Amino acid sequence: MKKIETIRICGTDLSLEFLEPSIWAYNGMGRFSEIESRICIQSELTKSGRNNTVLHECVHAMLDIGGLHSQVSDIEQFTTAFSAILHAFIKKTQETPDRELKLARRRMKEVTNG
Repeated sequence: MKKIETIRICGTDLSLEFLEPSIWAYNGMGRFSEIESRICIQSELTKSGRNNTVLHECVHAMLDIGGLHSQVSDIEQFTTAFSAILHAFIKKTQETPDRELKLARRRMKEVTNG
């Protein structure tokens, strides 16, 4: 499945693509490429996982396109934290599924422990 949409971030049109994980060169859930003007998200993620990953990659896009990427010492930790804050503003319910909490904790350990 390859689904493509277009979004605009910082005045730049980006393609948002949902791709099969088998074509990925690494284990990530998403990737932003300023050179290709696109955000790629694994299509097999849960709806919540896709939404969180899109938001995470949009934060990467804002930082890169805005020229702020080099201003942040630990870009992945900042992006994870900032996207979680943004998610809190747009979230429709106050409950977070256990699987999402486990994933967030695992990601935070990966970021903080290397």
